[in-house]
Amino acid sequence: MLAGVIVVLVAALDEWHQTFVPGRTGRALDVLVDLAGFVVLAFLSG
Repeated sequence: MLAGVIVVLVAALDEWHQTFVPGRTGRALDVLVDLAGFVVLAFLSG
């Protein structure tokens, strides 16, 4: 559970950071994709 919180926190901070980079946008969907990747990995690792 803690790992999932860390994944979401880092992903959200990364997306927020991207809003300051010219030509980049931060999207909530990207945070959800990162979380989905974590869930799949957690499921596959048992």
